[in-house]
Amino acid sequence: MIEAVRKTHPHKNVYFNTTSTPKAQKIMRQDIVLEPVHDLKLLAGLNKIYFDFNKSDIRPDAAAELNKVIRVMNNTYPDMIIKLEAHTDPVGSHAYNDNLSEKRAKSTYEYLINNGVSEDRIVSYKGFGKRIPINHCTGKQNCSPEELELNRRTEFPILQIKKGIIASK
Repeated sequence: MIEAVRKTHPHKNVYFNTTSTPKAQKIMRQDIVLEPVHDLKLLAGLNKIYFDFNKSDIRPDAAAELNKVIRVMNNTYPDMIIKLEAHTDPVGSHAYNDNLSEKRAKSTYEYLINNGVSEDRIVSYKGFGKRIPINHCTGKQNCSPEELELNRRTEFPILQIKKGIIASK
């Protein structure tokens, strides 16, 4: 058995039988094709894209992360198609957070487009407000500033990684 392992690809085991191989033969060849995972965060070595409280502008640390997205999309997977999903922390009303997350999604979209990603490779950008938290936070009263920040993020679901290969999400 050969096990192929790569961080950006699912592990793959290939079984082959050597009983019919001549004893004098010293080299065997086995090609293994690995398909990449459909997780842009993993493919790009991406840290979360965070926003400051009550803001939608791209912070310098977020710009560095978005540059990784641009590199993966333009250099590694030039056929990749994604969508953008922006989220807020739970502070404030639904209407306020919906508006803020839409602004965050748009600023992320504009950054990617202005830095070389073709518009047709981002099918949508959408804000989800505070509806999909990634932790238990319900407000300032039960969370630290760091825990609140974890919810102020943008995510990048992959819809297609190569021409004709649609992601399963």
